[in-house]
Amino acid sequence: MRVYRCPGQSERNLKAGLYRCPGCGHQVEIFSDELRARCLHCGKEVYRKKTPSCIDWCRAAEQCLGSEMWRQLKGKKG
Repeated sequence: MRVYRCPGQSERNLKAGLYRCPGCGHQVEIFSDELRARCLHCGKEVYRKKTPSCIDWCRAAEQCLGSEMWRQLKGKKG
């Protein structure tokens, strides 16, 4: 039995972003596969501004979804 795995799920494609903690103002690192992280300074949860989508960061998203669906979700015409 063949197990399907999205080609974009490789850990090599992870990206990190810095987000300011709303509790204390310290910067918190959140990776592209995470929705939130806990501030190491004050313990408050810090959320990403937007829910991550493979359509935004994955090079294989068009291949996985098909060109037509990918264009619709990206908001591209044509």
